[in-house]
Amino acid sequence: MKQKIFNLLYIAATVLAVVNLASCDKTGGLQDPSFSRRFMPNSALKATTDATSATLSWGSSLYNDTTANKVYYVLQLATDAAFTNIVRTDTTTALSKKYTDADLLVKKDYYAQVKVLGVSGSGDSQWLKGSKFSILGENLFIAPSGGDIQYYTAILRWRHQDGLTKVTITVNGASADSLISADTLLLKKLTPNTTYSVELFKGTTSKGTMTFTTKDAGMFTKIIDPTANLITEINNAADGAVLGLTDGTYDCGGLNPTVQQKNITIASVTGDPTKALIVNTKEIILKGDGAGLTISGVTFDGTTNNGAVGAGYFVVLNGVATTAAAATFKQFTADNCIINLKSGATTLLRGSYATNANDHKIGNIKFNNCVANVNVTGSQNYGGIMCDKLQFDSVILTKSTFFNIARGIIGYTTKMNARSGTSVTIPVVKIDQCTFNSFGQQGRAAVLDGNTDVSCQVNFFLTNSILANTPDVLAATTVNASAFVGYASNNYTLTNNFAYNCMTAATGGTAITWPTAPTAVTLSWTTATTTFTLPSSVPNNGDPRWYH
Repeated sequence: MKQKIFNLLYIAATVLAVVNLASCDKTGGLQDPSFSRRFMPNSALKATTDATSATLSWGSSLYNDTTANKVYYVLQLATDAAFTNIVRTDTTTALSKKYTDADLLVKKDYYAQVKVLGVSGSGDSQWLKGSKFSILGENLFIAPSGGDIQYYTAILRWRHQDGLTKVTITVNGASADSLISADTLLLKKLTPNTTYSVELFKGTTSKGTMTFTTKDAGMFTKIIDPTANLITEINNAADGAVLGLTDGTYDCGGLNPTVQQKNITIASVTGDPTKALIVNTKEIILKGDGAGLTISGVTFDGTTNNGAVGAGYFVVLNGVATTAAAATFKQFTADNCIINLKSGATTLLRGSYATNANDHKIGNIKFNNCVANVNVTGSQNYGGIMCDKLQFDSVILTKSTFFNIARGIIGYTTKMNARSGTSVTIPVVKIDQCTFNSFGQQGRAAVLDGNTDVSCQVNFFLTNSILANTPDVLAATTVNASAFVGYASNNYTLTNNFAYNCMTAATGGTAITWPTAPTAVTLSWTTATTTFTLPSSVPNNGDPRWYH
């Protein structure tokens, strides 16, 4: 009998303990004693994020009497794990909730918790907490090219999106807004060697951030103004000198700027090529061993020379004793330049003066962020960049525009001798984000006019570029049926290129062929076109300065 009484007491105590547990929270506080208290969602609270949104999801409540009542979930967002700063509270019957960059700040950490609302006298569930999350944020900014960031200026570019409103510029903790109406912004009166942060906005929503550092003006060996004689300053400059040109017009007096047996830089101080002008000039001459030049942020106006003929070339490579004497040049770079040659000019760079193949050698030839009007008007025996007889390591054209070119963009027609004095086995041509219009003539290949001998083997990369209107302005001329002529085993890599009206003849011609065919697009450009802004119907490609 005593045993039975003991068993009954044990059962009663157990029931009371269960009731007590159900009635108290973890701190001992009294809660809803009902066993119909809502259960928490039955799986973890997860966040799935991308550039413009975050979606929070969870499992359904185990107590899910949807027949009698809908199950409501309360979702809270806070900026701290303790939920002392709650920024959103939303109620839903769904098992997920999506927030966009219009709802939440991008690149900011948030914390989430969700619970099930009680019904019919039952209590709410406990909170189910998730890990912190953030919307990644879009970044529409396009990385600056080499000439975009200068000493006192910077050009910002971004991918188009409707509704963009402003750019906020921050330096040393101070910020200022610049309203925008296009997809580029020129910042002026910046401080050299200073880091700036910029943020792009659509209303109050961030659409991209970027930092950049302006060039160090202390790099200049000498800063000159237009009262100086540029020819004399170049002649007197030592190897490695960096000449800074302040804004203004530099008259060369009808002479050739000549860089002999030294490697120097000529750069505008502001970096604005429309403000530092070299005029009344003939072509630039690199002369002799070690000759090299970097020219940056200037306009080279070779259209006239003392009222007569101007510059037939932009740059020419010469020996010292004679133009054809053997020489090993250092390099040539044009960055952020505007180049206008005389009417009836022939080529941007002539490297074909040597007596014998390989007598003239050079490391790298580079054009970046330039606009070049070669201004060919008649039949010419030259290509855009003439590498005939020239042993070169690389030709690199990036983010630039070239128009009114005579024969092929790259000329490499002379059989070469064995390479020497370089570790480069096969020279490289790289063309990326460039726009070409009105080029090709005399039945030559419009892009690579090369020799078929193995000595002229090249690795050729043509990417993200637009090529339009072959042949050039000489309407009676033709181009080769193939855009590329060269050694049979050349490595050609062509990706994401557009072509318009690339024909073998102006009338009655057929479309030229490519190692990899570019995408055909429709443009309104002719051989007389000089500005190349893309219509909205054509995806952005080629030189970024023309993006819509």
